[in-house]
Amino acid sequence: MATDATTDPTTDPTTDPTTTSRSKHSRARTSRVEEIDGLRGWAALVVVAFHVWPEVFAKLHPMIMQPKWYLFLDGPLAVYVFFILSGDALSTPWFNARSSGRSVLPRMVLKRYFRLALPIFVMTLVSYVAITAGATHSTVASRLVNNVSWLGTFFDFHARPTDVVSYPFFGAFFAGPWPVGNYNQFLWTMPIELAGSLLVFVYLGCYGALKRGTLTTTALIVFMFIWNPYYSLFFVGILFADLRASGRLDTLRQSWLVRCVGPGLVFLCWLLDYELRKTPPVVDPHSAWQHVRLWVQNHEMYLEGLLLVAGVYLSRDLVRLFRGPVARFVGRISFPVYLWQFLVIGTVESELIIHFSRHLRNGTTCALIAIAAFGVTVVVAYGVSFVENALLRGLDRVVSALLSGPVADRADGRQDG
Repeated sequence: MATDATTDPTTDPTTDPTTTSRSKHSRARTSRVEEIDGLRGWAALVVVAFHVWPEVFAKLHPMIMQPKWYLFLDGPLAVYVFFILSGDALSTPWFNARSSGRSVLPRMVLKRYFRLALPIFVMTLVSYVAITAGATHSTVASRLVNNVSWLGTFFDFHARPTDVVSYPFFGAFFAGPWPVGNYNQFLWTMPIELAGSLLVFVYLGCYGALKRGTLTTTALIVFMFIWNPYYSLFFVGILFADLRASGRLDTLRQSWLVRCVGPGLVFLCWLLDYELRKTPPVVDPHSAWQHVRLWVQNHEMYLEGLLLVAGVYLSRDLVRLFRGPVARFVGRISFPVYLWQFLVIGTVESELIIHFSRHLRNGTTCALIAIAAFGVTVVVAYGVSFVENALLRGLDRVVSALLSGPVADRADGRQDG
């Protein structure tokens, strides 16, 4: 990762008040934004916890979904957070490089599709081997937990050798006539992720010509929200990256008022989630308040994702928390965690469900099965991350050769995962 080459080594910024603010912003422009990793890691773990616990066992144990705790297992909300972080992570290297006169956009554009497809290729290859070896047991397990409509659809297709190529490079991203099984139903996000990335790149390519970039980004957030809320989230991420690169986010964090507002927004996120869970949804509104409630209800995930990320980014205390070593470690393996949970549920967790089928009415047994699947997912993701990193280093070399740029230049970051 690039170091702070803009700071004068003969000046101690901690003792010279004229350079403190400047050097702080220099570090912000050239260092990896660790809170993105931390938030991404949290989101990945929430998605896994949501799938291995309530999604698998909620029909057998409905009391799992307690409203006051649901936010901590809210997988759909975590996906919305992912989209904001993607816009932020893709934009941050561009804003950093722009301040130093470098151009990283061509490298980012060339890498993005393969940055997503190569890890999916590894996952698909191992999944194909598991299917052909008879190691997937989700169909049988689904009947034991009364969840045929969800768990029973895992790997319910005939695996073909050609799937190993067609799924990761085509089927996961594009609809088409090619026959291919769905090797990971959780990757419904990939078409959105790829299209959103392209929108970010197009916008960044035009950003330099804009006189009021921040205002334009804000307007596009509103427009995209009306058109497709998913893509609006990517532009929310661009806005955060812009505010950070310009130093305005750091300035806001210095205020004691904002220091209280940040956690307040996170609490408001929890409160909104709790209120919408504990009361019946509005179906046929008859009053102005019910119309408002219906609108909030229909855009719940968007609003909560915005509140959560904004609350963390505005709070220096929460930022410090998400910059911690554990959060950053999980953030570095967040994409493998997201990818491999599906296979773990279809093999390891399903096998445990079958093995302990006589004890599934016991909630503790189901919780232990979910914990085991959660742990296996993290361990597998960590191991696979070494393979992923090797593939991405090779991708860096190919892209650098095409652009005649140094392989070691990671101005585009590895934060675009």
